[in-house]
Amino acid sequence: MGNGTPISRIMATNILAIDICESLQSVYDLFQRYTIDDIPVTEKGILKGMISRSTLNCIRPSIYKSTSVGKIMSRQFIYLSSENPITTAMEIFKMNIFKLIPIVDKKQTLVGILTPQHLSFSSNIKNRNRMSSEVNFNW
Repeated sequence: MGNGTPISRIMATNILAIDICESLQSVYDLFQRYTIDDIPVTEKGILKGMISRSTLNCIRPSIYKSTSVGKIMSRQFIYLSSENPITTAMEIFKMNIFKLIPIVDKKQTLVGILTPQHLSFSSNIKNRNRMSSEVNFNW
């Protein structure tokens, strides 16, 4: 695949996400069931945040059932468009900060996810020292 190949060609579309109104107990159950570290949080399909296993581990289990995901999810995260080139995602993963990048369409609807496993790091990457301007920081 060339450097301009869109992320949509390699992203996973079978997405595990959780609604912003769900309880932390639901998040805990997903983390117990699947070998994952991060889950995108949505509201009516629109990406709103991320919740991580490490964040959940900092919360007292006694409040899992009474606390919604929206109260503790991270609202600061990186996401990409399905139209962004694969090289943009490669640049992000090379920073070694993120294990999962949510992928959205033009309406911010969650349409996929991307992990380092979806990428082949053997490709030559142009402009390795510069972060692409196509990255969306939600700080």
